Amino acid sequence: MNHLIPQQQFSATTTRPEYVDGLPPWLNYLIAAFPAAKLSENTFAVFEDAFGEEDPVVMRAASRAAVNELRFFPSVYELRRIVAREAERHEAAQYRVPDWLHYRRLSSLWPVCPGCGERVNPEWNCCPACEDLILIRGGGCDEKEG
Repeated sequence: MNHLIPQQQFSATTTRPEYVDGLPPWLNYLIAAFPAAKLSENTFAVFEDAFGEEDPVVMRAASRAAVNELRFFPSVYELRRIVAREAERHEAAQYRVPDWLHYRRLSSLWPVCPGCGERVNPEWNCCPACEDLILIRGGGCDEKEG
């Protein structure tokens, strides 16, 4: 009797060595995003060597960008270009003042509402705090209490 033994299906992830478990998260992200890529331990070693000194935050952003921009698993050359761009963005973002702090600094120069004492942008028609109170009571913006 001739039984057919089902052939074992090997995907790119099942044929990879256990070395994958020790890889940086950004590299595992790339591996998962490109499951058809034929990769070996040597490939992982090259990537770790090429990008081992990079900031993990930059590498995570670069990996995401690579997944969105590239059709196939990137070479070190391709990923290096994306990493450089993301590192530049990351560095610029570090020197950017957060929106809430920028608003707080800017609003310190605004005039004070005589009704509630809140700072009011001179371009606004009404004080938002007073307007909220008036709307809660059922009035309109021009109906401020004195």
